[in-house]
Amino acid sequence: MAFVVAPSKPPIRRRQPIHGSLQRHKQRLVSINSSTAGYWDETGQFKNLSLISREPMQVWVDYDGLSSNRCDDGSGQRG
Repeated sequence: MAFVVAPSKPPIRRRQPIHGSLQRHKQRLVSINSSTAGYWDETGQFKNLSLISREPMQVWVDYDGLSSNRCDDGSGQRG
């Protein structure tokens, strides 16, 4: 399972040249950071979630454009 967060971009106009901007984007290619699946409990301790446990879990992502907060409702707490 993977979460991907991407901001909306305006569509490219039909006659807008894009070749120069593609070249610049290739030069700025960076890796994607990842982290362990889990949640923060009410004491501030990080609790790992095993994604191969085959246990059902309901997960959501809160995203405000500046930061993200991945949560699991199995604990009854929003992290």
